[in-house]
Amino acid sequence: MIFFRRCLFGLLFMFLGGTPLQAKEDPPLITRIESPGGGEVSYKFNVYDRLTLTNGIVYHIDPAWIQDTLMERGTDIEKSIQQEFKFYDFRGSNDTPVRVPKSLIGKFDYWEELAMIRAERLLTDNAIDDAEAMAEKVQEFNSDWNPDQVQDLLNRIRFKRAGRLLEDLGNEQDIQKGIALLEEVATAGANSLDLKGFQNKYESIYLGFAKHAREQGSYDAMRRAIQQIQDKYPDSKATLEFTRSVQSSAEQLMANAEQLAKTEEAGKAIDLAIESQRMAANDSDIRRRALGILRSLQRLRLACYETPGAFDPFNAALPIERQVQPLVFDRLVEPGGELGIEFFAGPLVESMRQRDGFHQEADGSFSITWDVTLKSGMTFSNGDPVSAGDVAGTIQLLKDDRNPNFDPEWDRLVLGAEVTGARTLIIRTRQFNKSESLLTIPVLPAKELVNIPRPGEAFALKPVGTGPFVVSSLRPQNLKTVLELDVNPHYHGTSDGRPYLKQIQFRRYSKKGTGQAIDDMERNEIEVISDPSPLQLARLMSAAGRYEVQPFLSDSVWVLAINHRRPAFQNRAMRLAMLRGINREGILNRWFSAGPVPGGSAVPQQSHALVSGPFPPQSTAYDRSLKVRDYDPDFAKKQLTGANLSGKTLTLKYASTGDLQLQRAMLEIIRDLEAAGLKVQEQPKLPNDFLKEVVQEHDFDLAYYRIDHNNILHNVAGLFDADPKELETGGSNFMGYVDQGLTQLFVDLRREQQVDRVWTIQHRIHGYFYNNVVFIPLWRLDSHVVHTRRLSGRNERGEAISLPIDRQQLFRRVDQWYVEPKL
Repeated sequence: MIFFRRCLFGLLFMFLGGTPLQAKEDPPLITRIESPGGGEVSYKFNVYDRLTLTNGIVYHIDPAWIQDTLMERGTDIEKSIQQEFKFYDFRGSNDTPVRVPKSLIGKFDYWEELAMIRAERLLTDNAIDDAEAMAEKVQEFNSDWNPDQVQDLLNRIRFKRAGRLLEDLGNEQDIQKGIALLEEVATAGANSLDLKGFQNKYESIYLGFAKHAREQGSYDAMRRAIQQIQDKYPDSKATLEFTRSVQSSAEQLMANAEQLAKTEEAGKAIDLAIESQRMAANDSDIRRRALGILRSLQRLRLACYETPGAFDPFNAALPIERQVQPLVFDRLVEPGGELGIEFFAGPLVESMRQRDGFHQEADGSFSITWDVTLKSGMTFSNGDPVSAGDVAGTIQLLKDDRNPNFDPEWDRLVLGAEVTGARTLIIRTRQFNKSESLLTIPVLPAKELVNIPRPGEAFALKPVGTGPFVVSSLRPQNLKTVLELDVNPHYHGTSDGRPYLKQIQFRRYSKKGTGQAIDDMERNEIEVISDPSPLQLARLMSAAGRYEVQPFLSDSVWVLAINHRRPAFQNRAMRLAMLRGINREGILNRWFSAGPVPGGSAVPQQSHALVSGPFPPQSTAYDRSLKVRDYDPDFAKKQLTGANLSGKTLTLKYASTGDLQLQRAMLEIIRDLEAAGLKVQEQPKLPNDFLKEVVQEHDFDLAYYRIDHNNILHNVAGLFDADPKELETGGSNFMGYVDQGLTQLFVDLRREQQVDRVWTIQHRIHGYFYNNVVFIPLWRLDSHVVHTRRLSGRNERGEAISLPIDRQQLFRRVDQWYVEPKL
C-alpha cells in the first residue's frame, strides 16, 4: 500500500514537471549576525521561497522569477497567477520551468521573513508609511506567523511615526494624533517586546512636549505631559530634573516679584507673582507668597452718596450699611441660583438636615426641626472660634423686639434654637414655603453681644464677624473716604482663603446726579459706581469699551407712603384721587430713564415699570390682572374739590443724596397734586434723618419710600402689623394702617402651607391694597453697577475669569474680585 502511494505521487509529480525535494534538511533562509558588543546587526540569507503543494510536494523557488510582484503575493496570491503558476525550482533544473495549477498550491514559506526584512530596511530609510504597510500585509497574509515579531515591528514603526507627528508642537491636530499613537504603543506592551530604549524615547517625546508648553506659558499642558511620564515611569530621572528646573524658575520669579513689590513697579510685580503661581500651581508656599503680593497692592474704591453710621444687622438701615454686611458677616444659609430662590448651606456649615415629619404647635401650626453642624476651624475676625452657641445667640437677639430692625414676621416663623454640642444645634421653624430661606441670617459672636448694641457703640461701628473683611476706619467727617474695610486675617481659618483685595474704600460724593464720580473713574481714582443716576449711566455707556455696565435684579418697589394717622387720609376717595392725579408714567419716563446715549444706542431698561401694588412685577405674588390705574387729572380734581384740609399744607419727605433728577421727579409729583387741589411742600432729608423721622418717629404726611423684599414670599405683613407695639414710635407699621380684613389675610398667609394657595392669598393681599389705596404704588426702577475694566475676576489659581457679580447682592463673591494695577 505504501509502495503504491509513492508510485502514484511520483507519477503525478513527473506529470507536473517538478523535481521531488531531496530528503535532507532545508538550508537556513536567514542568519542573524550581530557584531561583538551588541553593535550593528546584519543578515545573511539564501534567496528562495518554499512552495508546498496540497499533495505534500515541496519546491524551493528562486524569487527572481517574479521579483517585481514578490510582495503582491503576500497580499493575495490568487492575483499573482492565472490558471497555473510557472516558476523555476531553486534545487532543480533552472532551464525547465515548473507549471503548477493554482488549485494545487498550498502555501509559501519564508515570504514573511523576506517581507519583514524589507519592512526593516524601509523603516531604517524613514519610509514609515511603506514599512507599516509591509508589516500589516504580513499580518493579514498569515496572522499565525510570529505575531510577537510583527507586533514589535509595528510598535517601532508607530513609535517613530508618533515622534514625527510630535516634532511640530504648534500643530494641535498632529499633537493629538501623535499622543494617541504613542499611548497605543505603550498600551501594546512595548517594554516586553524588542523595543530597545522605549522609556528614553517615551520620556524624550513627552519632555519635549512639556518644554514647548512651558515656553508658551501653557503650564497646565506642561503638567499633564510630565504626569503622563510619571504615571508610566514613577522613578523617571529626566522628569525629576525637569520639575526641579521648573520649581527653581518659579522660585526666582517669585523672588523678583517680591523685590519689585517694594518699589513702584506694582504691575510687573503682580505679573511675575501670578506667573510664578501658575508655573508652580501645587506649591502652597509659592501660592502664599503670590497672594501676599497681590493683597499688598490691591485696593478697591467705590463711590457712595451716604454717610454710614452702623454695620451690625440690628442698626444698619442705609443702603451703604446694608451693602457692607455681606463683607463682614457670613450667613448661615446663602441664597443662590439666577433668581436667588434656591438656598444652600453657608460657608460656616458642614451639614444641615431637615428632620422627617412635623411637630404640631399649641396654636395648631406645624414646625420643622433642622439639625445643623458647623465646620471645625472657623473663627471670627478677632480669632475666637465659631460655635453653635454663637448661632443660637444670634437667633435669640434677632427675636428680641428691642432690635431696631426687628422683623415680627420672622420672629413668628423662627421659633428658636437649642445647642446640642460645641458645633451642633437644632433650629425650629414653622412650616413655610422654602423654610430654609428663614435662616439666611448672619452669624454673630455671642461673647461680644450680651445686649443689642446701640448706634454709635463699638460693635455697631466695628462689628466682629466671619466675612472676608473687617471695618477698619470710619471717618464720617472726611470729605473723600468715609469708610475703609481691611481683609479679615482669620477669614475661614486659613490665609489662603482670603480674597485678593487688601482693602475696600468707600468714597463719598455729595451729589449723585453730577459727573464728579465719573470724572474720578476716568482718572482711575475709583473703580465702581453702584446704582448710578440715569444721567451718569448714559455718560458712562457712551464711553464705549471703557466700562462694564451690569444690571441688578431688584426686588424693591417705590411707593408714596401715606400716614394714616392724619385725619385727611382716612378718606379712601381722597387717596384714590391722589393716585389718579399723579402722572406716574410721565415722571418715570422723564426723570428715571436715561434715554438715548451718544451714538444712537439706548441704555438697557431692565425693569423700569409702573406697579399696581407692593410687589415687584416679576414676582409670583404680583397679580397681573390688576392693571395700573390711568392718570386722570380731571377725576382727581373733581374728587378733591371741597376736601376738608383746613388749609393745611402737606409735606412730602424723601431721602436726598443730591440727585437732581430725583428732586425734579418729587417736584413734579407735588405739582400734579397741587393741580388737583392739594397744598404740598417738599422736604428733602438726609438719608439718616429720613429714616429717623419717617420710619422710627412716624413724623410725616407723605413719604417717597422703598419697600425692600427680603424673603421668598415677598411678605409685607411687618409693614402693616396691627400689634399696638408696632404702631408706636419705632414700630414697623410706620404708615399706621390697621384693618381687620388685611390682618386676617396675613394670618391666613402665615398658616397656609400649600404653595399654590400661598400665592392665591398674596394675590388677595395685592387686591386689598389696590382697592383700598393703602398707599400710592409708583414704580420699580432699574438698578445697575458700573465698573472700570480694570476690575476683573481671578480664581484661586490666579487665572483671569469673568467678574463674579451677584445680581442680587453686589459683594456676595468679592473674594474673587481683582483690580488690575495702574501701569
